[in-house]
Amino acid sequence: MEIFSDFFVSRLAGAALAVFLFMFVMFLYALVRRNNGLADVAWGIGFVVAALAVLWFNTDIVLRQLLVTALVSIWGVRLALHVWLRIKGNDEDWRYARWRRTWGEHWLIRSFLQVFMLQGFLMLVISLPVLYVNAFGGPSLGGWDLAGAAVWVVGFIWESVSDHQLARFKKNPENRGRVLQSGLWRYSRHPNYFGEVCMWWGLWLIASAVPGGWATFIGPGVLTFLIIRISGVALLERHFAANPEYLDYRRRTSMFFPWFPGR
Repeated sequence: MEIFSDFFVSRLAGAALAVFLFMFVMFLYALVRRNNGLADVAWGIGFVVAALAVLWFNTDIVLRQLLVTALVSIWGVRLALHVWLRIKGNDEDWRYARWRRTWGEHWLIRSFLQVFMLQGFLMLVISLPVLYVNAFGGPSLGGWDLAGAAVWVVGFIWESVSDHQLARFKKNPENRGRVLQSGLWRYSRHPNYFGEVCMWWGLWLIASAVPGGWATFIGPGVLTFLIIRISGVALLERHFAANPEYLDYRRRTSMFFPWFPGR
């Protein structure tokens, strides 16, 4: 069993086709709705599509495959519902609206390639631990699976609770332009992203129980790099850089890893 074997590459190709078709449909739907923010809804569901596409070819399904598929499905569906409720009835997210203006006459092709297809490709890379388990199955459940599931549960709770706290905070009109600094947001400026990263490293621990599965660290490694240095955390840090309240919050609060706030 290895990540570059012909068998796994063929399973990966099947997942790639399924994800491409799913993201293409979502792209068409976003065109009708004139809202590329729907790519964020597709993000969570796309991982479920990839996981099921690989599992579909298996005749004998073992508990580890059911475990990782269930975990990624719980995460993906919850995230998609959370994002859908957030964007429903609202204007296009400021990030996508800015890109729409910047791309001008090329916004159609760039939306297709840089938003939907790029996210589809990243889904395949990040979900490598889940796809590997669903391709090979591996031995009976053991300590690595227990440890990975425990890390995943911590991450899921952290992301779900912080998302709920932020949504409740934003519902109050008095908080418009303010910065949430209570709850889990007291210990990290981006607790939701910390939770997401935890979940994927937990899935990697489960994949490590399968011979050769350690190599799938590429998936959560790419996700961690993207969230901290390219998209999520980095993008929001730049967006709020001119907010005096956020600057004070930044001086006192850990950026990513939860820690006790300073004075």
